[in-house]
Amino acid sequence: MGENHSDLELSKLSLYLYHVFLNYLLGLGLMNIYKTNKK
Repeated sequence: MGENHSDLELSKLSLYLYHVFLNYLLGLGLMNIYKTNKK
């Protein structure tokens, strides 16, 4: 049971990190678009 629980926690954590990474990439993309439009 314990191993199952830790696997669930690990998948939750990796899913969270994945979302953070996607938001980071999205932010970078928006910054680049903003910079290029300002020129």
